[in-house]
Amino acid sequence: MSKLTSFIALVGLLFFPGPAPAAETEPIAALCARRDLQALREAQEEMTVRDIAAAGHRTAGLQR
Repeated sequence: MSKLTSFIALVGLLFFPGPAPAAETEPIAALCARRDLQALREAQEEMTVRDIAAAGHRTAGLQR
């Protein structure tokens, strides 16, 4: 009977492993890529703000 109990416990662990720890849910490469994408988004936002400010400055000069 103990072999059957061990078998059932093993099958249970295989089919229901439980939640994975947070560190194992996403590979390191994916975490690095996310950080790089965030930096890229921030740089694009800064360029957009700069472009809008420059365009506003140019049109203000034309209205004078």
